[in-house]
Amino acid sequence: MFNSGLLRGSAWPKPNQVPDLQFWLDADDDSMFTSNAISGQISALVTKDANAFPFAAVDSVNTFRQLVRSRKSNWNGRKVISAQQQGGCGLVSSNNIDIATLFAGNGTDHTFFFVGRFDDTNAANGTLFYHYTSGAIGHYLQVNQSGNLQYINLSVSNFFNLSNAPFRGLENIFCFRRTANTLQMYMNGAQISSITATATAIVSTLTTFKLFCPTTSGGGFHGDVAEMLMYARSLSDNERIELENHLARKWLGID
Repeated sequence: MFNSGLLRGSAWPKPNQVPDLQFWLDADDDSMFTSNAISGQISALVTKDANAFPFAAVDSVNTFRQLVRSRKSNWNGRKVISAQQQGGCGLVSSNNIDIATLFAGNGTDHTFFFVGRFDDTNAANGTLFYHYTSGAIGHYLQVNQSGNLQYINLSVSNFFNLSNAPFRGLENIFCFRRTANTLQMYMNGAQISSITATATAIVSTLTTFKLFCPTTSGGGFHGDVAEMLMYARSLSDNERIELENHLARKWLGID
C-alpha cells in the first residue's frame, strides 16, 4: 500500500533535475543499452548520469545466466531488466569506480533509490549492486542466504538486515537515505526502518563496480530491475517524495 504522501500534485521533477545525481540506470531507456534485438539479452550499458559509467556483461553464454530487457505489463508496460539467480550473471564496470565519490564530501551522506522486484523464493543470495573493500565488507544491496535484505555502507554492525519476506515478489520503490550518522529506509514513500550508521565510505581496493553479479558472499540477482538512482547528498523530504511520485507514476501507473 502506498503512502498517501506519494499521491499529491501532478508535476514531478525528473531524476536529472534534482542536483547531485551520480548514478542512473533506467531500464526503459533503449539508448543506454547494447542488446540483442530479438532476445533482449544485454551485452553492455552506459549509465544515464553525467558520469556515463560503462558496464559490460560477464558470462552471458549460458541461457540461464542472461540479463534480458523486456516489456512487462506489471511495470506499466515499460521495459525492465530481468535476471535469474545463477552464478556468473551480471555486469561489471569497464572503468574503475570509486564508490566513495558517489557520496557527499563527508563520505556518509547519500540517497539511493531502487525500483524493482526481488524474486528470491529460495532465500538464496541475490545481489543488486556490489562494491567491496574486503570479503563481505563494503557497499551493496542484496538478499543474503537467510533471506534478509541488506544495505550496507562499510559497516560490520550498523546496517539494514531485514527479512525480505514482506518485499518478495512485489513491485516496490525503495529509498535508502543517509544523513550524517542516521540511515533511513523507505518503501513506497513510508519509512520502515532507521538505524545509526557511523562508518565512512572509503576508496575500495577493488574499484570495479558490479551489477547483479555474484560476490564473495552472494549470488546473482533474481527478479526485475526498473530504475536505480544515487545522489551524492541526503535529499530533503520534499525532494524524496517528489522523486517517489515520479517513479510511482512512471513504473506503476499511479497518478
